[in-house]
Amino acid sequence: MCFSATASFTAGGLTIAAGVAALDAGKPAYRLLAAVPLLFGIQQCAEGILWLALSHPELAGWAGPATLTYLIVWKVVWPVWVPLAILPLETDPGRRKLLGFSLLQAPSSRRPWRMVWVPIP
Repeated sequence: MCFSATASFTAGGLTIAAGVAALDAGKPAYRLLAAVPLLFGIQQCAEGILWLALSHPELAGWAGPATLTYLIVWKVVWPVWVPLAILPLETDPGRRKLLGFSLLQAPSSRRPWRMVWVPIP
C-alpha cells in the first residue's frame, strides 16, 4: 500500500481475516480463488514489517526477509496463483487454453530466479 506500517498491518489483518472466512465458507472449486485475500494479507504484513525495519534500526535485520517475502509473492506467487485459481472455474475451452498458456509463461516472463538469487542490497 506504500503508506505506513500501520496501514499495511491494518490492511493485512483485515484481508487475512477475510481470506480465512472465504476459505471456510467457500466451495472446494473456489478454494484457490478464496485464498487470494489471504495471500494479499501476507504480502501486506510483509510490507508492514519492511516499513518498521526501515524506520527502526533495531529491526533492520528483518528488512531482508520482509523484502524477499514481498517480492516472491509479487513476482512469483501472483503470476502463477491467479491463472491457477481461475482455471478450474473457466468453462470456455479457448479461455482455458489461454489461462493454461499464461500459467506456463508467468514464471519465465518475470524471471523470478534472478530476483531470488541476486542479493538484495
